[in-house]
Amino acid sequence: LWLIAAAVALLAVELVGRVHGGQRNLPFAALGGLGAAAVALTVTDGAAAVLAVTAAGCLGLVATLGGPITMPTLRVSADGLRSVAVAGAAALLAVAWIGDDAIFLSSGAVAAGVLLLAAALALRLGAVPLHVPLARLVETARLVAVPLVAAWLPAAFAIVGLGWAQLVPAPVAGDLAGARLIVALVAV
Repeated sequence: LWLIAAAVALLAVELVGRVHGGQRNLPFAALGGLGAAAVALTVTDGAAAVLAVTAAGCLGLVATLGGPITMPTLRVSADGLRSVAVAGAAALLAVAWIGDDAIFLSSGAVAAGVLLLAAALALRLGAVPLHVPLARLVETARLVAVPLVAAWLPAAFAIVGLGWAQLVPAPVAGDLAGARLIVALVAV
C-alpha cells in the first residue's frame, strides 16, 4: 500500500514537473528508488533490507542533480550521499551487531544495537540535531525532487528500521522498553 501511494504521488509530481519544465533525472531516480524500496520491504533478511533501502536513498539523490551542475550543487549532493551512506552503514552495523537471534546477547548489547539504529534513523530522517545535510539538500534541489529525497525514501528507511527493531530484538530477557521508545520517538 505504501509503494502504491508513493508511486501515485511521484507520478503526480512528475506530471506537474513536466508541465513546468520538468527534470530528466526524476523518473529514473523515482523508479530506481521505489524499486529498491520495494525490494527492501519484501526481503526477510534484515541486512539485505538495509542495503536495499540504502541503495534506494542513493538512487533518489540522482534527482537532485538537474540542470547545470555547479560545484555548490555537487557538494550538497555529495553531503546528502554521505549522510545516506553513513545512516545505511550504521543501520547495517546495528543489524549485524544483533544478528538474527538476539537471545544469546545481553540486554545491554541489544539496547546498544537498537540505539545505533535510532541514530541511523535520526540521521536519515533529518531529525533536529542532524538536520543540516537534509536541509541543505532540500534548499538546493529542484522542487520536484524534494518529495522523493526528503519524504518518500527516508520513510522507506524508517519502515525497514522500525520493522526490524520490533521483530528481531524481541526475545531478549532484559527490558528494552526505553530503547524501543527512543527509536519510536526518533521515527516520529
